[in-house]
Amino acid sequence: MAGRSRHPSKPLTRCGDCGGTLVYPVAVRTGNEGRAVITRRCPECQVVDIVTCEAVAAILWLRREAQIRTDLQACLDAGP
Repeated sequence: MAGRSRHPSKPLTRCGDCGGTLVYPVAVRTGNEGRAVITRRCPECQVVDIVTCEAVAAILWLRREAQIRTDLQACLDAGP
């Protein structure tokens, strides 16, 4: 289901429909005037939406997501 955020004032990393914090980027592309267009998905309510933001914000979010993946992989590699 694709849609627009019902709560555009919510932070980039929060679902616009349910307010969930597990939202993640699915695709990112360059928009006009140094902005990024991000397709994101919320696993809590299954909504997929598109948001625009400053390119710097998109870069920082993508770096944060990469760091989370790295940390989770390190935990898995460490084992029980």
